[in-house]
Amino acid sequence: MKAIVVSLLIIACLALPAASLAADPAVAELLKEIKELKARVAGLEKQLAGHQARTEEASQAAAQAQQMAQQAQQEAQLVHKTLLGTEAGSIKASREAETAPRPKEGLVTAAGKKLSVHGHLKVEGVYSRTQPGSGPSQSDSRFQVRTAEIFFTGQINPYLQGVLHFLYEEGFSGVEMDEAFLLLGRTGDMPFYALAGRIYPAVGLFETYLVTDPVTKQVFETRQAALELGYAGRWLLASLGGYNAGVHEAGDGGDSNLNSFYARADLVTPEGALGGLKLRLGAAYTSNIADSKFLVDQVPGQTLASLVSALSVNASASYGLWAFTGEYIAAGEFNPGELSFAPAGVRPQPYAFNLELAFMPWDKWTFAVRYEGGGDLYAQQPERAWGGAVTWQFLPDTTLAVEYMRGEFMDGATRDLVTTQIGVAF
Repeated sequence: MKAIVVSLLIIACLALPAASLAADPAVAELLKEIKELKARVAGLEKQLAGHQARTEEASQAAAQAQQMAQQAQQEAQLVHKTLLGTEAGSIKASREAETAPRPKEGLVTAAGKKLSVHGHLKVEGVYSRTQPGSGPSQSDSRFQVRTAEIFFTGQINPYLQGVLHFLYEEGFSGVEMDEAFLLLGRTGDMPFYALAGRIYPAVGLFETYLVTDPVTKQVFETRQAALELGYAGRWLLASLGGYNAGVHEAGDGGDSNLNSFYARADLVTPEGALGGLKLRLGAAYTSNIADSKFLVDQVPGQTLASLVSALSVNASASYGLWAFTGEYIAAGEFNPGELSFAPAGVRPQPYAFNLELAFMPWDKWTFAVRYEGGGDLYAQQPERAWGGAVTWQFLPDTTLAVEYMRGEFMDGATRDLVTTQIGVAF
């Protein structure tokens, strides 16, 4: 009993100071302020957490937007490459030897080899109006099949591939075998390669975002049965090849041997090496530019006193929604009379250039402008030309493009050319 009384007295002594403190108005006000401060701190912590979450969401949204923009650009460029082609007209499979191949879906033949088949069809409506230096203007309008082509690609084994390319092209009669070649190497683990057969030697780049071919391609593109050795690495693309050209030197007599060679080197930036910027700088040399598909028909008898070489330089870049390509090709000097379109007594040195800028602001849309020209081509090509095109992929694997080009010739004539094209890939 005595212990209980002592315990009660101790509890009472301890409780009296606490009660007196709680009853003190200053202490009570301080406790209230502490509670309010805790509440405000909790609110600020909640707001901070919300701001951090929104900042993270904004960063993710920005990254996603940048990724979508890059995907839109890549898709737009793929549309051009697949439907309009980097050469605008027909797509050249042998030019793909400069980059590592991608596996293609296809059929499996009875021999167990993988076979892929794909094609492209381009139909155009064309209107042109030519105003000579003097006299009345002339106009022309028509519908035409620009190109109809089909590719057969056989994967013989992991390192060997065979390609057949059949082409119908406006201005040429019938269907021809445009390309037929074997490609050895140029895989993910084998950057070196050998390319043999009927190919398009890498004399120029010939890339375009428009509908019509640039003047560089129209004048200097070359096709021959050739052997090419090359390297396709992450930063460097290089190739060296040779062939027996149709144009020979007069001193060859009745001999018909390998007489032409070409070399090409390009520096390219791997994906992501410069962030969103992609660059490609290149140069090429050929010892016999007179064997191009255009010039070969302009050489009387297909013989020259000596072969005429040519040098080309090019650059292309893409960043975000923008892309640029530029190229310059210049031939050496021909003797008087060696090019049928040149005036008598002159020593022509044909050259051509092409500059293009493309803008891809929306998915499946491309706006592009071109400025091009040449020299010593006389009435064959405009001395200067400029224009633009709009391309819209309005259905899967289907594009609609409209282009306008204005050309000015050396003799004072002008030409307005409007082209509307529908292209499909299958």
